[in-house]
Amino acid sequence: MATDVLTNKLETTLHITRTVGDDRIKKAKENNEDIAVLSTFLPPSLADAETQAKTAAFVCALGPKCILGDPKKTTPGTKKMEYKTRQWHEPCFACCVCKTP
Repeated sequence: MATDVLTNKLETTLHITRTVGDDRIKKAKENNEDIAVLSTFLPPSLADAETQAKTAAFVCALGPKCILGDPKKTTPGTKKMEYKTRQWHEPCFACCVCKTP
């Protein structure tokens, strides 16, 4: 029985956190829902002007404590985590509830 509850909870969690696309993100923002987004920096040759502007504005929320050493580092292929108005490199992000990346 406990396994069924865990399985159901895991399925719900996986359903919520799977890749959802632009429409779901826009809907969440319109409804003022909390949503975290994991994305990857694109090489400049593949990124459009809007994406390049967002990349240039990126600053890791850890600032001088950034694990990668430079809070503005945006090497192509590096992943970033966004939540509300803050952004982190993927290795710098840690959940405030469970303290895990």
